[in-house]
Amino acid sequence: MKNCSAGARLAALALLAIPAAARAVDVGLKVEPALALPLSQPFGVDGTGALKGFIGLGPWVDAAGTLLILGLPTMAGSLSPESARAWGGGGGLVLRLPISATRPWLDADALFVRTGLLGHFGFAVAAGLSFPLGETRSFWLGPFVRYLQIVGYDASGDSKSLIVGLSLEATASFSAAR
Repeated sequence: MKNCSAGARLAALALLAIPAAARAVDVGLKVEPALALPLSQPFGVDGTGALKGFIGLGPWVDAAGTLLILGLPTMAGSLSPESARAWGGGGGLVLRLPISATRPWLDADALFVRTGLLGHFGFAVAAGLSFPLGETRSFWLGPFVRYLQIVGYDASGDSKSLIVGLSLEATASFSAAR
């Protein structure tokens, strides 16, 4: 600190003396068991599920990380009668109304989806409605619908699915200094 001026030292002390504004940071975890209805190929319904972790960026917006497993129709030309499985991960944003009696929400994700040995770009958009379970509003349950597209899934093109399910969300708030 030999080269620091008295003004710089005074400014540093002033910044340390200013109380930090505290705000609540919301974090949560969402589990989404669902059914996937293929839109791009005429095959049956399969199961899917997602796990989403999120952190509040503001009262209306959360950043989210997503892990999913998806049952897919058998690829064109496949010798296996079984459906394929896809694993994916990525992130996106969740838009929601602040806590009220019900919470409508929208989310969008960009995903890396693994189908067998191949990796694909995918994206998903969803809409849902959550209802609080209990007075503390720490748990929320509600229906959702999601559109998922896996780009370049097989020789016939993209895999497109409509996913319908229930969302169970657990949330907590922590105080953070700003």
